[in-house]
Amino acid sequence: MSLNKKNEGKSMNPNSIKFIILSTILILFITGCENPFSSNELVLDSIELEQFSNDLEIELGLSLKNSKSLKKALGKHGNKGLWDKDPGFLWKLAAELHEKLSDEGKEKIFARLSKIKDNPKGRIGQGPKNGFKGKKDHFSILQKILTENQKEEFAIIMEKHRLETSAIHEGIKAGEITRQEGEKLIKNLDNLLKESIDSILTENQKVQLDEIKQEIEAKKEAFEEQIRLAKIEALGLTNDQIIALDIAEEKAKNALDSLKTLVESAELSREDGKVNVEIILKRKKNAHLNILSEKQIEIIKIHQFLHIRWHLKNKNSKDRFNEEKGDREG
Repeated sequence: MSLNKKNEGKSMNPNSIKFIILSTILILFITGCENPFSSNELVLDSIELEQFSNDLEIELGLSLKNSKSLKKALGKHGNKGLWDKDPGFLWKLAAELHEKLSDEGKEKIFARLSKIKDNPKGRIGQGPKNGFKGKKDHFSILQKILTENQKEEFAIIMEKHRLETSAIHEGIKAGEITRQEGEKLIKNLDNLLKESIDSILTENQKVQLDEIKQEIEAKKEAFEEQIRLAKIEALGLTNDQIIALDIAEEKAKNALDSLKTLVESAELSREDGKVNVEIILKRKKNAHLNILSEKQIEIIKIHQFLHIRWHLKNKNSKDRFNEEKGDREG
């Protein structure tokens, strides 16, 4: 009788089966293959990160592999509240994505960034509304130190200022006054507003206001320094590159300040001013191209895209919250 016939009908030893299963799992684990007995789903521990990840995946049309790389990078640098606590979050994320995404994934980001830049409506930080942010911050601080009577006086002052400013804007639209004349009138109104507010404050309140503003400024500077350090690390900037970039930045700033003075003094028209701004910014961009490597420029582009989309996400979330709040109150 042959050996094969002898073994026919015999079942495999249970211990052998266990050994084979355990060996297979161990091999899969060591080689980095996906474990068929557990979920592959990467978990982000906040709604903000999860929504951001989903939005980017859809907008960019990322492959499954690139989507996983994105989610893993978001978890690494954003989980445990780091997305909110770490000022360098987006720079760290940009560097990680540059390393982990495929060339196709990165090209999709660069293409989307170009489209966004061609369409300013899709960007954050554009338009005249942001110029009023400094005033709003100042007024929100004031509300914390004013008495109830002072708040009533403050409301009257602000309403008067609003009506006078609106009248100037209407005059510009109607062609009754030029834009430059209107800007001068608004500047005068702003000075009068400051004087009116100062007149209702006590000396102690003025000191308190200055202390609060100094504290806020110190926090802002510390925040910006953390971002600067994260940028240096993400790009791997050398000391020579840092110095060269600072020089280029200072040159551009001085040129823009000089240009602003010329426009405000009417020595240069607003139209010519806009043309010159574009020239200054183009020179600055060319200086950066000469200083930075191709890899560093690509990381900057990824960061620009993430920055625009992250703040747009926050704006949309705030708008949705206000809409829902209005529906509840309505």
